[in-house]
Amino acid sequence: AFQMHPSVPSPVNMRTRTSRQENTCMQMVPDAAATLSLVSSFWNTQPYTAAALTCGLNASAADYVAQKRDLAKAATRQKTDLHRTAAFLLYGAIYQGMGQEYIYNQLYPILFGASTSFATVLSKVLFDLLIQTTLLTLPIAYMSKA
Repeated sequence: AFQMHPSVPSPVNMRTRTSRQENTCMQMVPDAAATLSLVSSFWNTQPYTAAALTCGLNASAADYVAQKRDLAKAATRQKTDLHRTAAFLLYGAIYQGMGQEYIYNQLYPILFGASTSFATVLSKVLFDLLIQTTLLTLPIAYMSKA
């Protein structure tokens, strides 16, 4: 029978070693499907918490970046206004996150129905643009940032 010299790795040994290395690397990287499943489960079981976290962090991060950009343009040594960033965090979490989660996913189906027909979607969009944004969204935004 043909035998290779012990110092020359056989294809079987190389496959085993490569497989072990891949397994070690794969253990260090989280399973993407499992991670996405956990995120999806969190969004489905805790919609208000998920919306508050997502929108609050998004709003405060956007404000922080905008402040840094404005300060860099002005070339001043002013510091970031953390009070303003906190206001964006609260507005994002409370109104944009939890409030709009309730409005769009609980209240709108009651008021307009759950249909996706053109007439239903148009009525939701018109109500949002003409009534909700004018009387609720913008006043809350301006009051929270004052």
